[in-house]
Amino acid sequence: MSEKDVLDWFQTAAYLSIARAIQTSPKTAKEIAKIIGHQDAKTGEMLGYLERSGAIEYTGTGWKLTTLGQKVLTKYFE
Repeated sequence: MSEKDVLDWFQTAAYLSIARAIQTSPKTAKEIAKIIGHQDAKTGEMLGYLERSGAIEYTGTGWKLTTLGQKVLTKYFE
């Protein structure tokens, strides 16, 4: 996907919260749900959208920002 696609997702507070939660280290879906204050099912749905946009990826042990996700976060929100 493109930088614009990722930016569109990050402009929504809940999705930006996910990006910030995993910015420094990978986290499980349960950890992310707790940090952002959403139920596990809703968090899983949100993670799916961000994964399809290319903003995040699953490492086998947790979710982390992709290079594209980090670039957008740094460029537009820091």
